Amino acid sequence: MKRALFIMLAIACLASLCHAETRWCSITGQTATDKLVYPPIARAARMTGTVVTRITFLPNGKVTSAETIFGKVLLADSVKSQFKDWTIPTDSQGNEECMGLIIADFSLDDQNPDKPPAAPAIGILRISIKAETFVLDTNVSKT
Repeated sequence: MKRALFIMLAIACLASLCHAETRWCSITGQTATDKLVYPPIARAARMTGTVVTRITFLPNGKVTSAETIFGKVLLADSVKSQFKDWTIPTDSQGNEECMGLIIADFSLDDQNPDKPPAAPAIGILRISIKAETFVLDTNVSKT
């Protein structure tokens, strides 16, 4: 009985050691077809901000999941949904999944002067998404 309990405990310990965490891999750029679009409702609300997202991708670059680290919900939800179709350029090898960070800066033309984003560390992709201010027609005619 004690021996069986010891064997089960040993197997449980070994199983916990065998679970490998996803590795961090280099993101070497952005493909021409992978673009982030400023959400129209966020433009209309004049919402700006930074969204940081951790993505998981295969060594061939296909994004398998995206998790928001921080950012405004409206912008973050848009970023996550757009990443579903991305293929990340990477120099990773092997078969295990990789992860990396993407920092997306959303700004409107009339709010922030042009300033280049700070150069991120290797493995982090920083994207600036700039849009013209979306103006709603507020003239209401009475009939």
